Amino acid sequence: MQTVKALFSLLAALTLLAVSGCDSNDPPPVDNDPGEPTWDYANKGPDRWMNIDPAWAICGSGERQSPIDISVLPTTDIGDWTFNYSSSRLTVHNDSKSIHLLTDGASSMTLDVDTYSLSEIHFHTTSEHTIDGNYFPGEVHFVHEGPDGKVAYVAVLIQTAEENKALTGILAEFPAEPGDPTDVFGFFYDPSIFLPSGRTFYRYDGSLTTPGCTENVTWIVMQDQLIMSSDQISALRAIMGLNFRPTQPVNGRVISQ
Repeated sequence: MQTVKALFSLLAALTLLAVSGCDSNDPPPVDNDPGEPTWDYANKGPDRWMNIDPAWAICGSGERQSPIDISVLPTTDIGDWTFNYSSSRLTVHNDSKSIHLLTDGASSMTLDVDTYSLSEIHFHTTSEHTIDGNYFPGEVHFVHEGPDGKVAYVAVLIQTAEENKALTGILAEFPAEPGDPTDVFGFFYDPSIFLPSGRTFYRYDGSLTTPGCTENVTWIVMQDQLIMSSDQISALRAIMGLNFRPTQPVNGRVISQ
C-alpha cells in the first residue's frame, strides 16, 4: 500500500511540474526533424512552412504572399520594361524540389529604370498562379536580381498542346535524381526559348513562393502560355512531382495588366 501511495505522489509531482513549466505565451514548437528535408511539398509542405523556422513565420502571416489568382482586368500603364536575353551557358541542378537552370549572368531584364540580372530559371508542376481560378499544367519562373536587394520574377504558365521542339534537347538533359549542379549541356541556350511569343503580362507586388516567403518580389506573369506536349509535361512531373504552393489571399493588392 505504501508503494502505491508513493507512486501516486510521484505522478502528481511530475504532473505539477509539467503544468507549471507550460506557458500559454510560449512559441509553438519548431516543426523540424534533422533526419528529414528542411521543407518540401509533401510532409513538410506549404501549410507547415511557417512552423519549421521562426524566420519563416511570414509564410503564414504575410499580407503580400505569392502566388495569387489573377482575374482579367482593364488595361493600364504599368511602366517600361524589356527583356535583354542572350545565349547563356546553363548549369542544371536538381535539388529535389525543382529543376534549376543556373545562368552565367549574360541575360537581364529592364524594369522601370532598373536592370535586373537573370540568375536562374526553374519549374513547377502544376502552375502556382491561376487565371480566373484555373490552374495550368505547369509554370516556369525566371529569377532576376536587381539593385538594393530588389527581386523580379517572370512567371510563364505552361499549356498543353503540340510538342515544343525547341525544348526537346534541353529537357532531355534534366537529371532524374537530385545531385550537385552539373554543366551537362556543353553549349549555350537563349533563355527566351522558355518565353511565349506575346509580351502582354500582369504585374503585382508579392513574395517568394518558397521559404522564407520574403515579400520583396515584383511579379511579372505573362498572359500567353508556353506550349508543351503532354509527354514533355509528364516528363517534368516525373522528375519533380507536384511542387507548387497554393494561391494566397490578394488582400487588396493592385494587379496591373
